Amino acid sequence: MNSLRVCIAVALCLSAGSALGGAFTASSNTGFPITAVMHPKGYTGSGGNVNNTVCLDTRVLPTGVSAATVEATVQKAVRTWNRQRAVTGNLSLPFGNNDVTVFPQIDYESTLAHEIGHCVGLAHPNLATESGLPSADRNYTQARVGVNTVFDLDAGTDTLKGSSDDVRGDDVNRFWFRKGNNDPMAFPSIIDPSTFSVSLSDLPMGHSYAANGDRDVLNALGYPNTESVMQQGQFNNEAQRRITPEDQSTLRIGMAGVDETQGTGDDYTLSLNYIGQVSSDNACDIQINFNPDGDFAYCSFGATTINSSHLRITVATVSLDRDTDWYFSPTENTQISVSTNPSPPATGTSNTMTVFVDRLFGGMTGTPDGNFEVQLGNQTCTGTLSASDTDTSTGSCSITPSSTGTQTLSALYLGNAGFDASVVSQSVTVGNAAPADQVFYSGFEG
Repeated sequence: MNSLRVCIAVALCLSAGSALGGAFTASSNTGFPITAVMHPKGYTGSGGNVNNTVCLDTRVLPTGVSAATVEATVQKAVRTWNRQRAVTGNLSLPFGNNDVTVFPQIDYESTLAHEIGHCVGLAHPNLATESGLPSADRNYTQARVGVNTVFDLDAGTDTLKGSSDDVRGDDVNRFWFRKGNNDPMAFPSIIDPSTFSVSLSDLPMGHSYAANGDRDVLNALGYPNTESVMQQGQFNNEAQRRITPEDQSTLRIGMAGVDETQGTGDDYTLSLNYIGQVSSDNACDIQINFNPDGDFAYCSFGATTINSSHLRITVATVSLDRDTDWYFSPTENTQISVSTNPSPPATGTSNTMTVFVDRLFGGMTGTPDGNFEVQLGNQTCTGTLSASDTDTSTGSCSITPSSTGTQTLSALYLGNAGFDASVVSQSVTVGNAAPADQVFYSGFEG
């Protein structure tokens, strides 16, 4: 199959009276420390929820594509960031639209998920186009040039660019890696600068540089079909719609707040709220539009300082090329349901939570695979799916409720490869009776 790789960019803009900073992982601007963190709009240094509104500017649309078609895909990308579940196996090639064999479409949802990441402060893990390097060298790990004013690029003995044995001379690393580990998919319970670092002195013995979330690097580390959403460089006819541990850990470093310590009062959570279609500028915190200028995809934002090493976004716009041959995914291509035994759930005994995940549509073959989570009240269990028929997979896990009363029962399929995540949620009454099973269906999140 012929493939066309495209570049996805972030543009940094000055807003009135603001200071220009780097992206979330660290600042590219030498006026800020290499550990500088970019926070989403609305974070001022105080803890709590940071809510960013998202809207779709419908004044310019691709020919023959309705606003409703685009909107459905926008809402999917918003749900992905709100879910904030870190997964591997997020890469699918092809994603299903196989009618065009020479230059198939670009997945709009994957591109948009990447750009939303920029608009909440995340940078490229790789050097990318902003480095000015030829495309063959852009997968090296993100860095500033050192005193010699040029990037030093040597892929080491494994010949993989962006891996742990790269030799980078005096390049100053900007990529946050797990201390003493250097696995881009590492996801410990504590994620802040006490467990992650940009200093090469915190690398494991034998490592010379931080390894990033490139697909070839991750495959060599034992994570097939996986690439960070924020890694620049997307092929046509591939889906990359779910965030990885590398994406989520970088976000979590920022969520530890300006004291850079997880679990303190200045920590924040991030939520995105899609508010609908608009036809004017600056109508929401993250405004999504199409441009007629041939610029493939970028997030432009302004920023201001919180303190000397922390900044926040003040305004953000995602712009994607109107004339690119986009694939717009209409909705989740899986549907999850969950049943309990006994039903309704009962205290004092192990309750079996059985999930079914159905393949709904699209070019994916086989049945949904991967992992799921079930939550009843404040208790959670997890499991792995196995095929039950040609379109459906199933799995089960157990929860022992500790209290009676009305509680929320939810199940989440985390997705895998080209199979989308899906969720169902329903109120149940936990008691001691055990009548016939009850089943709930949904492919959407509220």
